[in-house]
Amino acid sequence: MAKIHEHEQELKNGGALPHQLGAINIAGAGSVSIQVTGAVTNHVPTVTEVQLRFNSRGRASPVTIDLHDVYYAGGTFRIRNENVARVSTLTFHRQAGPAKMEITVTSVKRKDAGNNLWQNFKAGVKGATANLFIKPVAIDPAGNETMLNFGSALASATPEFTFPLAQNRQSGKLAYH
Repeated sequence: MAKIHEHEQELKNGGALPHQLGAINIAGAGSVSIQVTGAVTNHVPTVTEVQLRFNSRGRASPVTIDLHDVYYAGGTFRIRNENVARVSTLTFHRQAGPAKMEITVTSVKRKDAGNNLWQNFKAGVKGATANLFIKPVAIDPAGNETMLNFGSALASATPEFTFPLAQNRQSGKLAYH
């Protein structure tokens, strides 16, 4: 909502905000692998990268993101060009400067597209092409640090790790099996 407010005049003048995140969804079973990369300096390990791969063991990723364009018409903000991208990996880095997350996708297709061989083939081609252009996205530094700390806990075989409650989390339930 802040981005819409920030660009309100531009939108009211006929502009649009392309590829805005509508939702992140997790539906169905999947197989996740986590790769932790780092270095040991003076006997002190430091995690520099954590990669979550959601399509491990040949299974389709259950993680999708809804994307759409935002524009202004008829006195209100509206959305168009609704797409769904199936996320294959999220990568978090320890780096100088703003915290960013890399995203790769398996497929991108219109939200109303069918689930047949042809639509899925086109979605895969779009996904491969999209990965050439997806830039790392800015994320909350606390979230990035949490993921790196999670990687440290995994690497050091810590028996327990508690994720802090996200500040901008919307209500909903997560189930772990």
